[in-house]
Amino acid sequence: MKHHLPRLAVSAFILWLGATGCSTPSPQPTSTLPPTLTHPPASSSTPTPFPTRTATPTPTATSTSLPSATPTPLLYVSPGTPLPAVPVQIAVDNAGQVSGLATWKEDTVTALAWASDRQSLAVATGKDIGLYDLQTRQRFRTLYPRGEGVIGLAFSADGNWLAAGSRYGSETEGYAGDIQLWNGAFLRPLGTIFTETRAISSLAFTPDSNLLAVALFTPHPAPNTVAFFNTHSWVITGPP
Repeated sequence: MKHHLPRLAVSAFILWLGATGCSTPSPQPTSTLPPTLTHPPASSSTPTPFPTRTATPTPTATSTSLPSATPTPLLYVSPGTPLPAVPVQIAVDNAGQVSGLATWKEDTVTALAWASDRQSLAVATGKDIGLYDLQTRQRFRTLYPRGEGVIGLAFSADGNWLAAGSRYGSETEGYAGDIQLWNGAFLRPLGTIFTETRAISSLAFTPDSNLLAVALFTPHPAPNTVAFFNTHSWVITGPP
């Protein structure tokens, strides 16, 4: 036991010394300087220019001429529209309701006549006679009279005849005239049945279709007369 105690004491002493020699002094905190307060640089303020106000020019009032009022015909039906079976008779009290139904373009129109059945219209032009259908408003046939002087057309009430009166010449050189006929439902041409040294101004059948009245005139002293033709024999039954 005498040998072991000193070792322990030495050991303890060495350990204490070791512990003392190995101790490291605690580091002192380094004092940190407060940050330097820096002021932001003063901004060089550049004034923003205001926009220049430009005066808007006042528009000059220009007068616009109004178009001249052109009367436009009223069309109550479109082309091809069927017409009433019994058309209304035109009279004074309904004349304001009359309106165009169709338009045909012809170079010259010298005479018009309704057929007896009122389903077709004969139109004399400078060179022929056109027949137009009332329902379709289309030309369905063309007749070719002799010469180009047709100034009158007439259908007989029984539908058997179409007569055309012509006028030729002038007041200075004198007039002439003739009558041409077409017969039957198919209007078969019969040619010229009458010629005259006076002009024909108009013609019409009597309601019973037995007579054709023809007006004759001349600028000379010769009298102007009306001739009546018998439609069965086609001879004059009245004064020429």
